[in-house]
Amino acid sequence: MENPHLWVGLVLVAVIAQTIRNFAQRSIGKLANPWAATLVRFLYGLPFTALVMLVMVVALAPLPPLAVFVPAYWIWLCLAMVAQVLGTAWLLMSMAQSSFVIAVALSKTELVQIVIFSMLLLQQATTIPVLISILVVSLGVLLLSTSGRHKADMHGLSKALRLGIGSGAGFALAAMGFREAGLVLLVEQHVSLSPFYVGVLNLFLAQLLQTVLLGGWLAWRDRPAITGIMSQWRSSLGAGFFGAFASVAWFTAYLLRPAADVRTLGMLEIVLSYVVSRRLLLERTTKREVSAILLICTGVVLTALHV
Repeated sequence: MENPHLWVGLVLVAVIAQTIRNFAQRSIGKLANPWAATLVRFLYGLPFTALVMLVMVVALAPLPPLAVFVPAYWIWLCLAMVAQVLGTAWLLMSMAQSSFVIAVALSKTELVQIVIFSMLLLQQATTIPVLISILVVSLGVLLLSTSGRHKADMHGLSKALRLGIGSGAGFALAAMGFREAGLVLLVEQHVSLSPFYVGVLNLFLAQLLQTVLLGGWLAWRDRPAITGIMSQWRSSLGAGFFGAFASVAWFTAYLLRPAADVRTLGMLEIVLSYVVSRRLLLERTTKREVSAILLICTGVVLTALHV
């Protein structure tokens, strides 16, 4: 009999792995520019994702024929790919401007922004509880924007807010793009594969394109940055492994439990990020900022429970 609590363990593993990846990328970002640190996620994660893809092809089913990759699939996949690159880079930039936990908390507005983008782009209706949740998150962001820091820090915090919210927007568009790309295959093209298989396929193809395009751009514009992340291959490989490991754990958890439950438990990443921020990075967080982060978490959880 399948363990009914397996999804809990998977989410906890995903949260821990994702926090380690963010911490590793932040450390790499201090020695390289944020775009090079962003490339680490895709370049060093690709071998692990490719291995998972290979196992699935051999053990479960071959890849669907290329004929099913209609233009709509590639449009959504490319949107997700670009949005994920921007979301990752802006998250690292936000960490450099504020603190580890504030940047992660702001990126978690992703779920609320998915609702907003769905309303605007896909014309999906929403409910009063969700609108209230969006208001709660907005109050949390507003509280952060008026944080009681010294005036000298306000410009940096304001920039961190913009980057953090931008990061959440990037991850929101990426989630929407990956979902819509998967639906093109599963629904419109009637591909007889599990959603998990299609999710890993999306992840593999996206990482491949992200590595080629972002790596090529950096090789053209900033070759020393490429050399920098190559010289840090041990920590970069660790970041790539934990990133790929987290993604596979998330995908599997979504198969076993409704997305609302997974996202709600996934908010534990904020708690773990706070511990990393205080204990490992020795960053100070004011009471006002903690209150703001709690408001953002509350709003995101409420959104997860009502979408």
